[in-house]
Amino acid sequence: MGTGGMLAGDMRGSPSRVVRGAVALLLVAATHSARAAGSTAGSAPPARDDQVDRQALLGAAQQARAAGRHAEALAAASRAGAMKMTASLRRFLAEELVALGRFPAAYEAAQRCNDEAPQEPPSPNHDLVVRGCRELVRDLAGKVAVVSIDWGGDPPAGATVALSSGESLDLAVPVHPLAPGSVELRASAPGFRDAVRTLDLIAGSVHVVSLRLEAIAPPEPPRPPLAPARPARVAPRATALSALGSSRAAPARPTGRSIPWGPIASAAAGTLAVATAAVLHQRSNDDYDRLASRCRQSSCGTAPPERHTIETLDAWTGRSLVIGAALLAAGALWYGLPAIHSRKEATAAASPVAGIFIVPAGIAGRF
Repeated sequence: MGTGGMLAGDMRGSPSRVVRGAVALLLVAATHSARAAGSTAGSAPPARDDQVDRQALLGAAQQARAAGRHAEALAAASRAGAMKMTASLRRFLAEELVALGRFPAAYEAAQRCNDEAPQEPPSPNHDLVVRGCRELVRDLAGKVAVVSIDWGGDPPAGATVALSSGESLDLAVPVHPLAPGSVELRASAPGFRDAVRTLDLIAGSVHVVSLRLEAIAPPEPPRPPLAPARPARVAPRATALSALGSSRAAPARPTGRSIPWGPIASAAAGTLAVATAAVLHQRSNDDYDRLASRCRQSSCGTAPPERHTIETLDAWTGRSLVIGAALLAAGALWYGLPAIHSRKEATAAASPVAGIFIVPAGIAGRF
């Protein structure tokens, strides 16, 4: 389609678009110069007609297209579209993007033109614009890959989808044309973990990408440290014996456990004495048996010498038994008295009556 037909709806009634474009550019330059002079002098800027600026930009865009300067034509038409966008101007933008090889952006502009053109009021070139936008969409569909995002519902608040090229998808539109090739999509939203998808896009393909963002659980507040539990203190019951014993200082107890050599020596000596008594008693029995056998065979005197020996052995047997029993009893008491004393103090504080059973309980506790 020619340049005059492209923007006919925006520049209808122009006798010569070249002359009018040049005049419009001069008017724009004069307007900006007057505004700058007015601001320098401190006066208010003069009233400006945006329509004049837009017509000048449209004329400049057509001239740049005719000269093959498509980037300049795209820039001028984009500035004019910022003032007022029409379907014919979107088609112009799409065609310039195609000329620059920017097929995804051209597809998006053509798709918007295809959606908006039927909603515009009738004009002389209305049907031509609608058909042109549809043809552009159909032609560009084979040069791009179309991607749509499936959020499984409404996207999270503040969600964004960034491409590996550094661009971001416009989530206000349902479909997104992308250039063929490998691309990475990274979806993110405040309070959610990022979701990453990698796609291998082929020209003419359609992809529906399912994205489900996982919510991040809020961190738990730090717990205050627990105070160490203090054991409950129970006051001991006051008794007559405890009151009496409280006036005496408790003897210091040794921290380590020492070997009770005194009780051991006493017990060893007592055991030796008892063993000696057993030996003497056995010898006395043997001598008596020999004497009785000899006396039965022959007459013995009233006081044979063996009888004196037997009596001596019996006397020493009795002495050894007494000494051994005394030493064993002394060793037992020596070893058991500390336990008796400690149990006596503990039990007397609890009950005065329990002190009656202190001595046997202390001895039993040691053995």
